[in-house]
Amino acid sequence: MCILLVVLSHMMAYYKLSLPYDSVLKCFRMPLYFFLSGVFFKQYEGFWGFFKRKVNKLLIPFAFFYVTCSVVLPMVLYHFFNIKMQIFRPSFDFVHNMMQLGTENYPNAAIWFLLCLFNVNIIFYLIHQACKPLHSRAAWAVVALSLASGVTGMILSYLRINLPLYLDTALTAMPFFALGYVLNRKSDVLRYGWKYDKYMWWMVAMCPVLLVFLSYPLDYRSNNFAGCYLSAHLCGIVGTMMIIFLAKKLRRVPVITYWGRYSIMILCTHQVLYQLTNLLLKPYVAYGWPRLAVSITIVMALYFLIIPFMRRCLPHVTAQKDVLRVQ
Repeated sequence: MCILLVVLSHMMAYYKLSLPYDSVLKCFRMPLYFFLSGVFFKQYEGFWGFFKRKVNKLLIPFAFFYVTCSVVLPMVLYHFFNIKMQIFRPSFDFVHNMMQLGTENYPNAAIWFLLCLFNVNIIFYLIHQACKPLHSRAAWAVVALSLASGVTGMILSYLRINLPLYLDTALTAMPFFALGYVLNRKSDVLRYGWKYDKYMWWMVAMCPVLLVFLSYPLDYRSNNFAGCYLSAHLCGIVGTMMIIFLAKKLRRVPVITYWGRYSIMILCTHQVLYQLTNLLLKPYVAYGWPRLAVSITIVMALYFLIIPFMRRCLPHVTAQKDVLRVQ
């Protein structure tokens, strides 16, 4: 469900469309991803082992899809087929893009999340290790330091200070990552059979009401929170738990589960796909919601071909196999 929300949101922005209370979706879409990453956090075999694993799973896919989908493919399409992708840049302008000097710097902008999530993992690992000697109070210390990081990120937003490599967003996202870690390790909220599961539908129904009142336009990629900062974090938590509770009730939906399992492949390629799909549909389907509906259907259906291809031919750059050797 998380990756479908990402694809839908990006396509709505591309077609300049919006839904009523559009800010509701935006306020928890990225916090949900950070939360889920915190759920699956593991220390592994020390810092360098952890570091190499995150390079394999996050930095290598980021670098590969940056070069292929943001530089090579746009150049090939432009010079050989006269197809100009959105935000075409004819050079390897890594420094400009990674310093966040613009809001939309390259065609495959969605991969920013991989770089940001790498930073979140490294920061949280250091926090976790620093709190380890506290033993029984370690979890509370992790939460406190993560909240302090979140406040720091919000202060940077208030001062309009952007750090390179999305470090400002990484700081802002730390409370969501820590929440996922703590709820998984210290409670039964995420497990089936939680004592309050019987009230789950009521919780799911109440969350959208809260989000309508709390949400406002914000942008995690540029760490831009123009409204109440407390509301931003509350919206992220409420929206995240709404999706978690809904997922617990639905358990498994085969097609959505398949997309979710290989969501990194969808994240790294969907912006290129829907831009090309739009060019093909332009003469035949009316602009706006009709073209978006047809386009998202085609794009998501294509992944039943693309995912098996990537698993077989590109496993090392799609987090399926390791490039750097780990124990």
